[in-house]
Amino acid sequence: MSLITQSDLKKLSACAKDLMASADEAELRQKVVFKWLPTFIPSNWISCNEFYKGERLSIIMDRDTALLATYGEAFNQYIHEHPCYQLGEGGISMPLKISDFLTQEQFHKLTLYQEVYRHIGVEYQMSTSTQPVPGYLVGLALSRTHKDYDERERVLLSLMQPGLEKSFREMRRRAELKSLSARELEVFDWVGKAKTNKEIGQILGISSRTVQKHLESVFEKLGIESRTGAALWMKSMKPSA
Repeated sequence: MSLITQSDLKKLSACAKDLMASADEAELRQKVVFKWLPTFIPSNWISCNEFYKGERLSIIMDRDTALLATYGEAFNQYIHEHPCYQLGEGGISMPLKISDFLTQEQFHKLTLYQEVYRHIGVEYQMSTSTQPVPGYLVGLALSRTHKDYDERERVLLSLMQPGLEKSFREMRRRAELKSLSARELEVFDWVGKAKTNKEIGQILGISSRTVQKHLESVFEKLGIESRTGAALWMKSMKPSA
């Protein structure tokens, strides 16, 4: 196995900074799929799937998206055969390959392979995922036709994972903040400063009951269950503010 070099580490640092500088989730996805993953780990194709509470938010891939229309239904029908998929919704904490679980002969016997992967040239695949915020899952799949991924490439993807999680968390929370009204943002900001409903009402010139109504809306939009959760949510945003 080739060694991880100082040059690799410098590129990883540049990658993390560039991802965090993304304007929004759309730009982040483009950078991950088209810029940085190919730089570190050459692949025949790469896909990024995002889910929230089990529902797919988006999918982006560096191949003709017509493949989704052609094989999407069969993929959804047989994806349960994928060994990494069987790990559940909690995410994959480290990069895993199909070959970690199945021989090539066993892989070829899967209906998933026969109906989907063999048609699009997937013989080898490495996957990882991250859960930046509760209920939100980002899955990455790197695929090849002629050569399996080696341990150096697995380590590189593993080293990328913290930066990926941090950047996806940042972009998701920016998007969530945009869903709040101006008044809800004001109330939320004061909650983050440990103010009570009564104090917030006095500051903003509204009743405590109105403050509570705004908070209930904020908590629902952001998936927060308590004032403590709100304070922690706000605290998590400070390093990148």
